[in-house]
Amino acid sequence: MDLEKRVFVIPHFHYDVAWIRTEEEYLKRVYRILGRVMEIMEKDEDFKYVVDQAFYLERMKKEKPKLFRQVAERILEGRMEVVNAGYVMSDLNLISPFTIKKNYEVMNDFAKAEFNTKPQVAWMIDCFGHPGIMPKIAREANLKYYVFWRGMKEPDSTQEFFWTGTDGSTVLAHWMKHGYSLFGNRFNNLAKATYDLEPTTDIAFIPFGDDFYVPHEKLIQQVHKTKDAKFALPSEFFRELEKHENELPTLKGEMLSDYSNFRGYYSSRVSFKQLYRSAEKEVLNKEADEEEWKNLLYATFHDLICGTGIDESFCAGFPSNSDLKRETSTTLYHL
Repeated sequence: MDLEKRVFVIPHFHYDVAWIRTEEEYLKRVYRILGRVMEIMEKDEDFKYVVDQAFYLERMKKEKPKLFRQVAERILEGRMEVVNAGYVMSDLNLISPFTIKKNYEVMNDFAKAEFNTKPQVAWMIDCFGHPGIMPKIAREANLKYYVFWRGMKEPDSTQEFFWTGTDGSTVLAHWMKHGYSLFGNRFNNLAKATYDLEPTTDIAFIPFGDDFYVPHEKLIQQVHKTKDAKFALPSEFFRELEKHENELPTLKGEMLSDYSNFRGYYSSRVSFKQLYRSAEKEVLNKEADEEEWKNLLYATFHDLICGTGIDESFCAGFPSNSDLKRETSTTLYHL
């Protein structure tokens, strides 16, 4: 099968700290997915994979040390890539720029300490909009590239472009026009996925995954059998895209629109937001230690602070080792 494009298939899964299931239920799925990925990579030397949030990697190190060591080995081999979605993938509109920056820093520090690697890609694939300050924050966190889905201000625009923020900082960006579940969910046919994508240049970024997605063997073999298609890591795609920089436009300002955005997240579960804001103010106004920062960052997760999850998620809106958890639980009576 000839796609008339060079197709970069990016295997991943999207992780939710807590949403329509609890944190512990989701972590069990994480371990099952990554266990299966390790099995695939043992047999298939061309398969590659993405991991994105420090929270589940940190928990995996503690609870599944053998699996964590296997993941670390694959990262050191260059077959897995740590992209930076932060300690958790926060909402970017409801928290302070200082907190967003700290979120990136926690992931950078974890990746350096555990895998001796420096993330290059800001992986903000399920955030409900992107303020104009994000290119500056990303570049200050040494992130050259930016991947997102929701909030695109010009939905008829190209999917690859230089994004210039409100202060003039610029990152090379890829917009997941059809979401992060293009291949493996929306399409099970790689040719149809590529045709629907309509890539900007002669290279195509095809996300292969979904929420807690286990890679399907038949689809893996479909990639191997397709001419000019290969498994790749996000940074590999961007390095190739940089060769086409003269073909790419520049978009300026914030990425916050009704296109693929979630309406009402400012007003959902207001009491939780108020509790978060008071906690954030306290942390920012003192010399908070790393554990206090992680407790705060946990609550910034986009499906928590935006109010989209089940009630049980908000009972655990701050981690169990946080003094704020008890207070958080009482807010449910007022939501």
